[in-house]
Amino acid sequence: LPNSIQAPTATIDGNDTAGTITVVAGASTVAGNITSVTFSSNFNKAPRIIITPVESDSAVLQVFVSGTTQTGFNIGTNNSAQAGKTYKYNYQVME
Repeated sequence: LPNSIQAPTATIDGNDTAGTITVVAGASTVAGNITSVTFSSNFNKAPRIIITPVESDSAVLQVFVSGTTQTGFNIGTNNSAQAGKTYKYNYQVME
């Protein structure tokens, strides 16, 4: 049987303006885009996104926001995540 490639999984506890994103790294989670967030309602223009790591392990990934549009945004990292590890980030969205 071939090895399965596992992408990261993400869940959100929050809404379009604030909350916590939890990412569980898969076996193939590397530096770059780790998840995309889609708003439930579009904004009138691309909003400003503030993202903050919840604990030190999450900070080590050096997260950043990219590709922000009226419909959502991407979360990227400068460092690779450890497979199976959980990372948490608080976010705030302002138009």
